[in-house]
Amino acid sequence: MFTPGNHSRKPPANRTHVERLFLWSLLQTGKPLLDLRRKDAEAFMEFCLNPPAEWIGPVVKSRFLRIGRRKKQDSDSYVVNSEWRPFSTSLAKRERKLAAETLSSLPERLYRMSQGSVAQVFAVCGSFFQHAMDEGLTEVNPFRAVKQKSIYKQRNTLDVASRSLTQLQWSFVIETAELMASEDTLHERSLFIVATLFSMYLRISDLVGRDNWEPSMGDFRRDSTGNWWFHVVGKGNKAAKISVRDDYAQNYLVRYRRHLQLPPLPSPEEKSALITTLKGGPDSRTATCGYSYSRSSTAHSRTWPAKVGATTRSISCARPPCTGYATPQRPSTPRPAT
Repeated sequence: MFTPGNHSRKPPANRTHVERLFLWSLLQTGKPLLDLRRKDAEAFMEFCLNPPAEWIGPVVKSRFLRIGRRKKQDSDSYVVNSEWRPFSTSLAKRERKLAAETLSSLPERLYRMSQGSVAQVFAVCGSFFQHAMDEGLTEVNPFRAVKQKSIYKQRNTLDVASRSLTQLQWSFVIETAELMASEDTLHERSLFIVATLFSMYLRISDLVGRDNWEPSMGDFRRDSTGNWWFHVVGKGNKAAKISVRDDYAQNYLVRYRRHLQLPPLPSPEEKSALITTLKGGPDSRTATCGYSYSRSSTAHSRTWPAKVGATTRSISCARPPCTGYATPQRPSTPRPAT
C-alpha cells in the first residue's frame, strides 16, 4: 500500500486518514477493510477522537528510515521507523525552547482532533469507499451512512474580531457620499452603490452580476400590493427576490435614475444596466468608486479611492452573518424564503 521509496515526511491527508482506517481495521477489529459497515465507521471515529497512547507520537516521523550514503540512490535500503505513529502531537516552538533552556522534559500534550480533521475523515474515507463501490469491490459506503450532522460534526462559532461598520460609521459614509454627489454629479453613482449595498444587504455579485446574469433596472419590480422587490440570481443560480425599502426607492433609486435622465421609477421590461461606467457603458465590474470626506468643524480629511470590487468587499463586511440574503425590517411584507 505504501512503498518505502515513495514516502514523504508529511504525507497528504488522503493517505493519512485511509492509512489510519486500514491499520485500525486490521489491528483493532480484525475485519477486512471493505467489510466495514456503519457501526464500524462510528467506532473508527470514536477511535480517532481518542486514540490509545501507543498510537500517538510526539512529532510527525517518516515511516521508513533510509540506509545508505548522504545522496539518495536507488540501491539504498529502508527499515521501518520504530518512532513513527499513526497519530501525532506537536508542541509550540516556544515550549520546546523553554524546555531546552531549563533542561526539563517536554510537557505532555493530549491529542485532540480538530473539527477540520474530522471533516477530512468523512470526506477522504467516504471518497475511498465510493471509489471502491465504483470499481465493484463493495456495495456500501459506511461513512456516507453516518449522518453529517452527527455528534462528530460540530459547527462551532468562533469569537473573532468584528470587521463590520457600526451604524454611526455607515451613517457617516452615506452622508459623505451624499455630500460628494451634491458637490459633483460624477459621484451620484458612488452614492447609489453605497446606498444600495447598505439598504438591501447585497452581495457584491448581486450588484455587479454573475457570468450568466447581469442586473438591470428592470430587476426592480413592484408587486400587486405596491411593494418593491429586487430580483436577483443568487448562489447556485437560484432566483430570489429581496425586499426594497420605500425610503431607499424614493431617495436613492429615483435620484440616481434622474441623474441618468431616466423616468423616476423603472418598469419590468427595462433593460438598462444597473451600474454603468462613467462613460455610460454597461461594464459594471470596472466601475470606479471614490470616497472622500471632510468636516467643516475640523481640518482633518481622508480619501478612500477604490474600484467597486475592492470597495464593496470591505463595505459588505457590515452585512450581518446569515446563510441567505438578509432582509431589511419590514413588518407588513415579510420576505419569503428563497
